[in-house]
Formats: sequence, C-alpha cells, structure tokens
Amino acid sequence: MSLVGFLKERVKEFGNKVFLREEKNSLTYREFDRATDRMAAGLQALGLEKGDHVAVLFPNSMDTLLSYFAIIKAGGTAIPINSLYTPREIAFILNDSEARFLLAGPQFRKAVEGIRPRVPGLRKALFREEEEPSILRTVARAASAGDSPREVDLAPRDKAIIFYTSGTLGAPKGVILTHGNFTFSGPNIAGCYGLRPDDITLAVLPLVHVFAVASPVLGSLSSGGTVVVMERFQAENVLRALADYRVTWFPGVPTMFNYLYQAREKGAYDVSSVRMGLSGGASLSVELLKNWEKLFRAEILEVYGLTESTGLVTANPVKGVRKAGSIGITVPHVQTRLVDPQGRDVEKGEVGEILFQGPNATPGYWKLPGLTAESIREGWVRTG
Repeated sequence: MSLVGFLKERVKEFGNKVFLREEKNSLTYREFDRATDRMAAGLQALGLEKGDHVAVLFPNSMDTLLSYFAIIKAGGTAIPINSLYTPREIAFILNDSEARFLLAGPQFRKAVEGIRPRVPGLRKALFREEEEPSILRTVARAASAGDSPREVDLAPRDKAIIFYTSGTLGAPKGVILTHGNFTFSGPNIAGCYGLRPDDITLAVLPLVHVFAVASPVLGSLSSGGTVVVMERFQAENVLRALADYRVTWFPGVPTMFNYLYQAREKGAYDVSSVRMGLSGGASLSVELLKNWEKLFRAEILEVYGLTESTGLVTANPVKGVRKAGSIGITVPHVQTRLVDPQGRDVEKGEVGEILFQGPNATPGYWKLPGLTAESIREGWVRTG
C-alpha cells in the first residue's frame, strides 16, 4: 500500500477526529486529506510529475506536514531541509537532491533568492506570504486546479521522502525511505508503544528528522491519535503545552528530558495526563530516568533507531520488563544481529555492531551506489 492509500484508510475510520493541532489552527483527518488533495492538484498543475523531487523548508509547523503529504500525493518525493541551515547548506541539498520545486516559509525568501543562480535545476520556488494562513493558499495562488489530484500509480517501493543526515566526515547524505517503509513502520510503532485513538502527542522534535516524522506523526496516524505541532523546544513552553493540550505521550532526546525535569522542579504544571515519554538519539542516564519518572509519574521508554530504519530498531516494551540504560529488544517483524569487524556473529556478552533487516530498512542512499553496497549487504543494514 502507498502512503496515499494508507491516509485514505485512516480518514474512513477517524475522519472527524482532530489529526493536527498548533497554536491557532487544527485539522481533522478529513480536512487534512482534502487540503493535501488540493495542494497535490495544484502542484501537478505547476508541472510536477511522478518521481520529481520537491524540497520543503519550514520551521516545525502544520505547513511542513501538509507539504510532505501533498508532494507524495502528487507523485513526488519530499526533500526536507533543516530550517537552521545556512544558504550554502540549502544550496547543497537543493543541488544534490535534484529538487525541481521548493515550498518554503516567507523567512527563507531572501536566502533562497540569493542562491538561485547556483541552483540551476530548481524550476520553481513557492514562498508562503506572511498574511497567508497556510501553504495551501500559496499553492492555490500559484496554480488554478481542482479539488483532487490526478491519480498516480504508487507502489510500496516508490520513494516517499529522502532525509539528509549530517555526517561528521563529509557532506550530508540522502537516505531514501519508501512508501512501504512508512506504511509498515507507522502501525509497528503504534503497536510497540501501545498507542490509542484518544492519545495526544507533541511533535517538538524537528520534522526534518525521521524520529519526529515516524513516531509522533505516523504512529498517531496509524492509531487515530492527535499530533500537537510546536515550532521549537523551550522547556517551560513544552510543559505548558503538555498541560494545556492534555498530552499523553511524546518523543524526545535526553537533553530535552533533562531540561523538562529542571523546569518542572521549579514550576507547578499539571502534567498528570502524560503517561509516557520516548527517549532516543543518545544515551539517557539511569539517574535522570529514575528522577524524571518519579517527578512526572510517567514512564520513559528508551528506544533505538536511525534514519535508515525509518526510526525504530529496538525499544523497551510498554508491557513487560524494562531495563534502565538499555535500548530494549528488537521490535516485531525486524531482525537484528551483532557482528564483529569481519561480519561474523559475536557470542553472547561480546561487543559488536548492530545489523538489522526488515520492512523498515532503507533501500539505499541517493546517488551513492558505493555507500549503499557497503552499508547494505544481503539485506542487512549496517549501523556503524
């Protein structure tokens, strides 16, 4: 199934429930589907064809998610660009990804116009105007189109999003994730975390990273939950959002949980709705985990994943034995191995590199066949 079909199925089941919410706006599942249909039709009217790459440059917002799904519905591949990138870094992503279109916020117009001469493949850039309520209005202004896009034949193996990961040893590399990667991972994540239709999560991690897209967005989409989108992390503001929106779970990184703990100690916030936090991206100290759980009266599940795994490889179980300081156990339908530098399985208790395979695994890196061959061997993805 494609992501388009996956969304349509969720709309049938949860159409009138709120899917996305931010400070002044909200969209039900049905409204989100219709809005992205109209945007997709507009993008097709502008000339977007199946397989075209479309870059997306916004701070965290509903515009980001509207853009991703509209691009995918139109048959394109979304290319997230970090809103903190310099003009030079933006130009690199646009050129390397071979993006033909760009959807961006008004604050990026000057930077993009300054690099346009260095990005010859960029056919059109659409900037939301300050007075426009959403990127949907921007696309409608640029192209006259109907309410529904032209149907595109999309298969599970087709590219959906290419996430660029920044490495310390070179230029960012594009990790390809397919429709099938996401339609598998969304329900798998929802099942692993025990997500329910009445759950409300907070998307404050940058939506240019797979952890933010796969866990709160695809996990909630799969379970019928609601996603509250926040532009940036600031501990007191996040605590207020947890209280105001009655958030039940949210993903974060250890530094976020540390700042929330410190702020919670100093102020009174009703966070009694929170039952679970997910910690990934780095090691969480056992001391912080225990102190946080005692103060918030909620669990932290430590999880492990990477862009190449569509966000999840292992997790501490919601039900069962949790081990503080551990990345948990392999999630369902995914296989893992520990190997030595020669690729041989290590004995129990020995140190090794994690390899994984499953429907969550990337098919490879954009325009890097050598790295793909080196990193994926006989279906097993190396994690380094």
